[in-house]
Amino acid sequence: MVLAYEEAEVTAHAGSGAIGIYFPAILRPRNGAPGKSGQTSCVIHGIGGVGKTQVALEYTYRHREDYSYIFWVRAESSVELSTSFASFRRSIMPSFTVQDQLENVNLFVKNTLDDRWLLVFDNADAPDLDLSLFWPPSSHGEIIVTTQRRDFSHWAANDIPLDTFNEDDGARLILDIIDHSAITHSEKTVQAARSISTELGGLPLLISHIAGYIEDTKAPLDGILNDLQQSSGFKRIWAFDSTTSTNFQHRESMAKVWRLALDALKPEALQIIRIMAMLSPDGVYEDLLFGDWQDSELAFLSEQKRFEFNDIRRSLIDRHLVTVTTDIHGMKLSIHRVLKKHILQKIDDEGGAELSLVFKRAAAMVRCKFPKADELQTPNSTAWVECEQCLPHILSLLAIYRDWSPKVKPTFDFATLLADTATNYMWERGLTIDAIDILETGERVCNDLQQMEEIGGVYADICAIAGSVHETIGLSGRATALRVCEKGLKLRQEKIKILEEQGQTVTVHMILQLANAWNDVGVVKLSYGEFEAALACLLESQRLKQLHKAENDIPWHYGELYKNLAIVKLYQGDTVGAENDARRSCELCCSGRSERDASTQKARSILGIALMNVGKTDEAFELLKGVYRVRKEILGETNLHTRNSLYLVAELHRVKGEMDKAESSFRLALNQWEFSWSDESVARARYHLALVIKAMPHKLNAERELEAAELIRKARETRNKVASSYKDVLTPEEELESFDFMHALGHLSALARTSADLATFILLAADDAHLGGVIRPTRDFLLLGIVDVPDIAPTLSQGGAPQNPHRSSRTSSYLRLDPCFLRHLEDAERTVECIEGFDSNDGGPLNVIKGDTDYITKEA
Repeated sequence: MVLAYEEAEVTAHAGSGAIGIYFPAILRPRNGAPGKSGQTSCVIHGIGGVGKTQVALEYTYRHREDYSYIFWVRAESSVELSTSFASFRRSIMPSFTVQDQLENVNLFVKNTLDDRWLLVFDNADAPDLDLSLFWPPSSHGEIIVTTQRRDFSHWAANDIPLDTFNEDDGARLILDIIDHSAITHSEKTVQAARSISTELGGLPLLISHIAGYIEDTKAPLDGILNDLQQSSGFKRIWAFDSTTSTNFQHRESMAKVWRLALDALKPEALQIIRIMAMLSPDGVYEDLLFGDWQDSELAFLSEQKRFEFNDIRRSLIDRHLVTVTTDIHGMKLSIHRVLKKHILQKIDDEGGAELSLVFKRAAAMVRCKFPKADELQTPNSTAWVECEQCLPHILSLLAIYRDWSPKVKPTFDFATLLADTATNYMWERGLTIDAIDILETGERVCNDLQQMEEIGGVYADICAIAGSVHETIGLSGRATALRVCEKGLKLRQEKIKILEEQGQTVTVHMILQLANAWNDVGVVKLSYGEFEAALACLLESQRLKQLHKAENDIPWHYGELYKNLAIVKLYQGDTVGAENDARRSCELCCSGRSERDASTQKARSILGIALMNVGKTDEAFELLKGVYRVRKEILGETNLHTRNSLYLVAELHRVKGEMDKAESSFRLALNQWEFSWSDESVARARYHLALVIKAMPHKLNAERELEAAELIRKARETRNKVASSYKDVLTPEEELESFDFMHALGHLSALARTSADLATFILLAADDAHLGGVIRPTRDFLLLGIVDVPDIAPTLSQGGAPQNPHRSSRTSSYLRLDPCFLRHLEDAERTVECIEGFDSNDGGPLNVIKGDTDYITKEA
């Protein structure tokens, strides 16, 4: 597309006047209308307060008739981007249920190929923000990015650097606003306007604001200048080192401007703007402000005072301190982020406990609107929309608590808010990485509030979710997962002990919470391979539950228990018991839930994994394909849970010998993995993809051999980083098993592994004694020769490891003890009888032991 650089004047309204600047209309083709033949883009960058957002707003306003869709996206963080895309996705397609950020990005591209659209990424300032993850992969449409970061200009085909005004341009803007009809002004007036522009640091937004104030009050320029110059009683806007600030040399001036407007507010309006400074600047729904607050100073925000609030809103608008928008959820108030920072500094300057008081009020308001988690932390995906509306405010409160502590004191409301955010939204949506900051801050808050008797229960709730989140990461998260789960168990036990000693009532819910805490510890023990310790924890959880509630009373929690018992039995080789428990778990966890509920899909996924491990490959395959399909629809392609389901489908293709399908599925799973996968998950997928590539000799060439080698190198590099205890050289069996051991327990594809050589198989003599994810003959994947299976049946020792497992290749049979079977089973000693004719094609990995020998498990 040939672009015309027409000089289009853009005016961004602020105050009662306007910012008048010129910038090239680089998004406009020569015919003056948006085109379809190619995507055009532009980055508007400059310091805070220079008017980047206002320029973009004015452009969208002027050309709104040219577009079928205009998408305005909050781009301050990945979470903000995700919730913005989710919001406009619901607006244009209410019936569409995808909850995934990448799908939401692509949604309008797929559905607007013949439409004209404009996408604005506003305030893309975060240092770790990667816009490539959200950039629409289309050949049409127009994109604007506003940012303080000059280095973001490379994202777009063009960029517009906005700079501060020199004193003449600033003076011209002031004079045009206060007296646009005048042709000339006196030298004294012009000089006063120049001085005001300089005093304000040349920032267009603030110059426009103060000019609007002058016009409104009719105050003389000399008087305003004198007022600005006398305001030395407050600090600069930001507290960090001025030499590193992008707003260096502009801070005092900005503070002076905001002070003038704030000082003119009535007490009620000032309360509102202070509370808003604690929340997301991009929009506070008015409904969040109203309630029956116990704080007498907030009586003006009772439900009965909504009519009187109209005057408060008007005063904030008149002083240009807020902007008002309306959507399907109601009226929303927004403030400039520079103003937000200034107000926080101004509250701090007052000293005393004012900063904590305002924080307390804001946290209480958000707490009131955010859905409360169930006492037993039962999943509830129906509350996601309400959670998304509150999430930006929770993240703002989180940042303020972190940045202003110890001046900002934590509250009980804030503690429960963090716990419920991680439970009701982050964990259920699979946003495990984003949840870590919330949970770590939650732990800190609970430690700060440990003198509160009731905080122990909140702390235990946080520990429960934190354990699940860290265990989901994989091996690198297990130590933290075990620590917090054991801490949560201890907190539950101590609470019950105190109540019993005081002769007070221990409620059934407390006992059930204790039972769940035992279950949580058992899960982490399982992930470490400590099966006997895990079983003890799970049986204690079961005992406590059965004392007080039947399965149908708390089906999801019994289902969670049976799921974990099934995994223990898989490790023990009890495949019949494992399958029964897995099916019962799925039945209970799905009870009372819709087909498309996220928890329903989790239960079905676990059942599919169990079926994989008991040899029912076909049933597992159909079940897991269905889970993947539904998760893709309700969570999106790049969601953690969806990606794990796709991995399982890929692995089943591999097991079934469908290598082409396995390769395409593994590649799809690894595409844009950084959205949700941990390093352990990526390493495992890379290693398995390499195995698939090498297992197709008819397609193997030099390029694919190099790719497979690089995949293995990267996978090993990750393993060495997170699991340095592994020896340098591993057998193929050990290496295959090592990547599964590194992964989270809930998404294992196999609990014990066979050789990476697909011509070699591990079998147990009895048909129902299949162990782990061992490859076995099926109608889809047959043995390539006659297998001689001796008439021996494996028996289970007390430790749960099979005795006399049988391994066969195409050419010979022999007895051996595969070390993978005994991993992490302490004191596992077995006697193995070897027969001659051992096929050593894959050499050392077999570790065949001749004669009567005690074999002790290897250490990782």
